Amino acid sequence: MNDNNNNKDPELSDSLRRIVPADLSPEGLVDGARHKRRKRTGVIGAAAALLVVGLAVPVALNLPNNDITAQPATSPSSPVEQMTEVPGTTVGPLPGAAACYNDDGTPISWNQEEAAPAEPGAVRAWFCGDYSPETGQGFIGPLEPLTSGLDQIIADVQAAEVVDLARTTCMSDYNLSFNAVFEYEDGTRRIIGGDRHGCRTTYDGGVARAGGDEFYGALYNAWQEQRKTDTGDWVVPHFCPGPLSLLEMAPGAAVQGSLCGDQSGMWTSTYLSDDLLKEAAESMQTMLESPAEGTPQPNSTAPEQRVWLTLSNKFTDYLTLVRHEDGIYRAYDGEGLEWFWQPSQELGARLDEAWAAAEQAGGPALGSTNPGTTHDANVDPVDPGESPDVPPGWVSEGCQDVASGALVSTDLPEGALPVGAERIWLCRGDALSGTPAPPMEPLVDATLISDAVSSFNDMPVMAADRACTMELGPSYVVVHEYADQTRYAVQMQDYGCRPVVAGDAAKEGGEQYLATLADLWARQRVEKGTTQTRPGPLCQLYSSVFPVPADTTFTSATACIAIDDATGVAGVEEPIPANLLPQMVAQMAKAPLAVVDAGTDGRSIVLLSSAGDPFMISHLEDGTYYWSDGDDARVWTPTGDVAAALTPLFEE
Repeated sequence: MNDNNNNKDPELSDSLRRIVPADLSPEGLVDGARHKRRKRTGVIGAAAALLVVGLAVPVALNLPNNDITAQPATSPSSPVEQMTEVPGTTVGPLPGAAACYNDDGTPISWNQEEAAPAEPGAVRAWFCGDYSPETGQGFIGPLEPLTSGLDQIIADVQAAEVVDLARTTCMSDYNLSFNAVFEYEDGTRRIIGGDRHGCRTTYDGGVARAGGDEFYGALYNAWQEQRKTDTGDWVVPHFCPGPLSLLEMAPGAAVQGSLCGDQSGMWTSTYLSDDLLKEAAESMQTMLESPAEGTPQPNSTAPEQRVWLTLSNKFTDYLTLVRHEDGIYRAYDGEGLEWFWQPSQELGARLDEAWAAAEQAGGPALGSTNPGTTHDANVDPVDPGESPDVPPGWVSEGCQDVASGALVSTDLPEGALPVGAERIWLCRGDALSGTPAPPMEPLVDATLISDAVSSFNDMPVMAADRACTMELGPSYVVVHEYADQTRYAVQMQDYGCRPVVAGDAAKEGGEQYLATLADLWARQRVEKGTTQTRPGPLCQLYSSVFPVPADTTFTSATACIAIDDATGVAGVEEPIPANLLPQMVAQMAKAPLAVVDAGTDGRSIVLLSSAGDPFMISHLEDGTYYWSDGDDARVWTPTGDVAAALTPLFEE
């Protein structure tokens, strides 16, 4: 959304907020993925959920001695105890990992362990929230355990400053308490707790330390990183109302949906059909992402109903909204911010019909699984719009393993890149929309490669305690290939402190590093006269990582004219006749600097330069187009033959 006081690029701002990168920053840095929700005009990411108010921190309980692990379901479980008068009151099926509960179904807590602090050598860990089986409300963690990077997480907690709570004044507000359960090879377990309220402390072996938010961020990002290669083959159990999830769930990732609540004095529930789930998730994703400037947002003062709509993804993360009597649904994110979703009249009617048709006898039991689900636990599922095994066509040869998540960053010999690389590839470090597109070709000139390697090796090491802003932005992976097939990769985060990371080491100066790489590629292109195209799909791209002036010589143009159901971006591509390009470019060159008054509708035109770099112009709701020009925006109104050709493409 563009700011009321200037005409800066709203599309870029909102796109970058959608990026939640893995935490590869130096010790003590948190990338701010959870803080993105503080931006009220940004996306909820994956994070709308039912508000939890006034939950107590779990009391001291006895930790069981038996080995409790969370195992993926290989087939739908048999129905278990039917819902009781109030959803969630049964102590039978419980959401989240079994390791987060005691034998009697009560939640585990750090203060039930009086043993020594956590030690290195844990083989798995679980992330547990404050879900209360008594109320059926609260946060749950991921079902799957974390199996790598555990020693570093423990070390970071224990390196933080000790807090004397007896001498420290903390706010009495409540946001979230959570626990991490670390398990060792012999079955021993240690629990480290954390608070995201008050003094933001951690609790390990009876010692309180600063860094509750940082501990939470480290756990959050570690699971997100692991999920890049995790199939997520879990059968999703049904709960009413659905819990909140520590790892947020985007509506577009939903594989299951249900309606549940009080129907004429009886508790009933029903699963959404596949097509109804798809339509609801698409509508929700569109409405909750980057609303256009000046667009009235849904709101409701009508009373709530005891009716909940719950969506869940393949990892069993939940997104729950409560229905108001006027048909508007409300959700809360983990920071307590309200979000409203207003389905279209037709979609709202279909949801109401599905709810009215629900019968108690036919509703799913609490904790049971959907017998009609198309999610097969024996088949690796794929996120909507994502295909980790087959990267998009525009991903270059040297970035295939980066796109699949197999290559992120690597430890370097003696902390430096060796000389003698044969090729360098610049790759997107994430698979989400909003990250500018890197070049298709590698850097191959020996002198330029030497300059690139020296640029990295000469960068200073980043101090572990350096303070960074909590902004979000794109990340890139620079892959260095050698004659013996060795591949060294470093990741650059173009936000916050701009760290450049190789394995566990981080350097500072990423902004200048990226500018140096852009200059080296530009020099090679001048020397070689690089001319190439870029395979599709083009509509998933934003723009190029390299500057592409509007007066560039463009070789093709593609209209992105329909929103793809899976990705939520314009995915239906229509070539624009080549004979229109000269007229388009001539008209665009005269486009004035202006304030963007209309909102974007998600559609666009992607032009390709002779080097294959994309340049995107956004289609606005009033039929005009805009693109960013530095900190300003240029607004273009097509005329003549260009308008006659483009207008029919973007008509509803």
